[in-house]
Amino acid sequence: MEQYKARDIHFLVSGTFAKGQPHWPTSRAALKGLRLRQVSDAIKLFVAQVYIEQLAGVAPREMYDGLKKTWPGLSMMIPMAFVRVEDWQAAQQISDPQARCRSLIKTAAYYSEPTSQNEEEREFYVDETFTSFISYLEALPRNYPSLLAHVLGHLSVRYIYHDDTIPVLHAQV
Repeated sequence: MEQYKARDIHFLVSGTFAKGQPHWPTSRAALKGLRLRQVSDAIKLFVAQVYIEQLAGVAPREMYDGLKKTWPGLSMMIPMAFVRVEDWQAAQQISDPQARCRSLIKTAAYYSEPTSQNEEEREFYVDETFTSFISYLEALPRNYPSLLAHVLGHLSVRYIYHDDTIPVLHAQV
């Protein structure tokens, strides 16, 4: 089964956001077949790993603080930054790059409306917020025998995670 490390998914998504427009919105196919919820889980898992490394003195506190500050806002934009493949393909017919980008942004904005969401987007939007995940993470006892195992169990509500790899489950792209 094809799978990706949580760290790699984090950098794929954060790299897309960092490039800014017109590099996004982009096609959901860039998510390599992962469902939106899996992408969210991968980012949460990566942030948890950095948090655990920070507690152990391996990662600098600033790294975790930066992730904690940045991801609550960005995480809700994932469905809009990675648009459905059919919407992406339709927009490619627009020859003017600025008009194409505006069209994609307008189309992607509809994904947050419940009546326009597909099953994958509904699954993503009913997930816990990133802020509530951070609250959960920081409330865990620091002396818990295995913080990572606890986080994996917490994230395995819909998909079962055994380590920091995310299996491809062929999303609706």
